[in-house]
Amino acid sequence: MSLCPKCGKASKGLCVECFFEEHPLELADVKLCSCGVCGRIRYRDKWDARLDDVRRDVERGMKPPFEISLNKVEVKPSVDEGGLILHATLEGSYHSSKFKKELSKKIKLQKTTCPTCSRKNSGYFEAVLQFRCEMPDLPVDESQIAKIEKVRGGLDYYLLSNNYARGIASQLSKKGYEIKTSNQTFSRRDGREVYRIFYSIKKEK
Repeated sequence: MSLCPKCGKASKGLCVECFFEEHPLELADVKLCSCGVCGRIRYRDKWDARLDDVRRDVERGMKPPFEISLNKVEVKPSVDEGGLILHATLEGSYHSSKFKKELSKKIKLQKTTCPTCSRKNSGYFEAVLQFRCEMPDLPVDESQIAKIEKVRGGLDYYLLSNNYARGIASQLSKKGYEIKTSNQTFSRRDGREVYRIFYSIKKEK
């Protein structure tokens, strides 16, 4: 009868328990950042990352020793204060011995500022929706709003993206609102002038 050279159990070489003591399974390291202002999470240089993306990469990143055959890898990430907790269930075999192991790992979130919040803090904007009428029933994405100013005759919405502002103006035009545009030179980029666009929005025609 073959015995485990470490603990003396019946085993061909190291038993499964002693093998894992010498060669522990570990979950892959994951680098995550979170915006200290809005709380958005960045993973692999992508903001608003999904936890499912993290789960999939950690599952695929499991590289056990060649003596181990993994039949099942299931990772469940959960958000914890100040970080992310990875809970993993591993099932497989070591020689003729089957095993099931539970692992967990805490990933700390590195604090930074996302591009959107950075622009807001710097006063950056590309377009202004100048509402000179009652506010239409058309929600504006808060993440696009740099600031809102109450002015004589209505409200000015300063937006981070002119493409987004143009889309809002187009929708309002289809609903019958009168839209007039004007521009103001903001800066120069690659030798070309960059403009801020102002959309005057008045009551339905």
